[in-house]
Amino acid sequence: MADLYIWEKFNVKSSTSTVGTGRYTWYMYNNIRTTTYSISNWSYQSQMHSSLVGWYRHFSYDRQTGKFNFSSPIGEGDNFHRGVIAYRAGSGSTVNRLYIVGNVTITANKTYVGDHGTAYVYPQSKDSKGSLIGSTTNSYNAYTNGALNADGRWYERGSEQITASTSYSKGSYVGTVTAAYNAYTNNARNSDGYWYIRKGLANKVPTVVLNTENNKTLYEADTLTISGTATDTDNGNVITVKYKIAESVEKAITAAVSDGSNTIPFNKQLTFKAGKIYDGETSITDILTDGNAYTLSVWAEDNQGGKSVIQTRTFYVVPNRAPSLVVNEFDASACIIDSDKFTISGTCEDADGNDMKVGYRINGGNFVQAYGGSDGNWEFELELGQLKSGENTIAIEAIDSYDFKTSQTLTLNKNTVSTQVLKGVTRYTINPPSGSAKGILLWVQHHKDLIIDSCSISMTDNAEAENFVKMTHTTTANMPNSTDILESEFVLETQVPKEKLRLKVEISRASVDVSPSIKLISGVME
Repeated sequence: MADLYIWEKFNVKSSTSTVGTGRYTWYMYNNIRTTTYSISNWSYQSQMHSSLVGWYRHFSYDRQTGKFNFSSPIGEGDNFHRGVIAYRAGSGSTVNRLYIVGNVTITANKTYVGDHGTAYVYPQSKDSKGSLIGSTTNSYNAYTNGALNADGRWYERGSEQITASTSYSKGSYVGTVTAAYNAYTNNARNSDGYWYIRKGLANKVPTVVLNTENNKTLYEADTLTISGTATDTDNGNVITVKYKIAESVEKAITAAVSDGSNTIPFNKQLTFKAGKIYDGETSITDILTDGNAYTLSVWAEDNQGGKSVIQTRTFYVVPNRAPSLVVNEFDASACIIDSDKFTISGTCEDADGNDMKVGYRINGGNFVQAYGGSDGNWEFELELGQLKSGENTIAIEAIDSYDFKTSQTLTLNKNTVSTQVLKGVTRYTINPPSGSAKGILLWVQHHKDLIIDSCSISMTDNAEAENFVKMTHTTTANMPNSTDILESEFVLETQVPKEKLRLKVEISRASVDVSPSIKLISGVME
């Protein structure tokens, strides 16, 4: 924004005058043309001798048609005295006249002497104004006024066309306003109806230096720093630094009073998360999308109406994406008992390279984490006993480090089968007191009707899958003071200590009529 100036404001005086344009209204009429006929003077030709039979005493002509009319024909025995005039048609449009010299009595075939003259009838045309056709505008001498013109029309000139001319001048004083150098036309009437005169400089607008990086790309949780300095050379002005992102509402960064020389620093930390720009926990933009260029605008305003040039920076965003989750197919139709386990596995991947955790919820229960890390394979075991009879839901969730989540839900039906079995498997988790073990000696106390078919143990590290190895059965003997309880001994030793120990005992009975059980499992670990 340019520096501000003081403008004196005045009312406007006006005066209006009329000026001829040199253009006239011409009225156009049809032309009416009429023709009449006249007779010429008689011209003397000669004396002639002629019979008067076929001549007439009287002659006239029609002025409208030019035709001759003869009346009172001269016949034999008619008497004439000197000076009688006789008429007859001549050739073409002429008429002959005979002036008789003496007194005569008409006799057939007798000629008489008289002065002979000839006259002729000729037409005369006259033009006059007819009906009004319309009007046109043209110069003073564009047509012959009150007469037929070359275009076949009759024209009459009307009045000259007049235009009004308004002049303006400075009127009474109104007050002062503050505006930019070219805000108004100086010493003239302006479009708002007032007269303005520019005076001296009123206010220097502030300036801004913006240090924010241009063309930056923001990823999830990245910071957009708006920093720089503002300067105003007018001591005592209140300076407010503002910013705006894309189409969001403008917001203030800082406000301070200028001392006329020192810069005013500003700094604002914004965060890009969940597709929006945040100031702390307050969202200041709508959802921003990948592939679009967005504009940061920063400027300073003073309390005198001055505004700096707007500084802009372009930035881009790559919003975080939820991780992808694949659940492998598994056979859920197996016939197992509550103590048996089944494995659910799959893979997870995060397009943004974030760490993830994969876990599950059974029937809307608490989240149980089964995997943590970057892209990879995951698996977890469930005991059938963790499921209720009927329909069960297992929601498997992959959650990245910004809590973006993808989930898949498995539906499992647990159907209770009441058929009694003769064989079974029990599983136990063994926690080594020292944290690991490489050998184990077990004693299993059980009812004499319960047969211990085998004992197997899985000794692995925490990250390894189970791997059961059959233990060596060394002996079975009666317990002291009991004829129904037996104790079977099993042993297994490895070369490397392991952290995760799982025991699997396979048992059987001879008949469904007996319900023997394991009474106690004890042992020692190396």
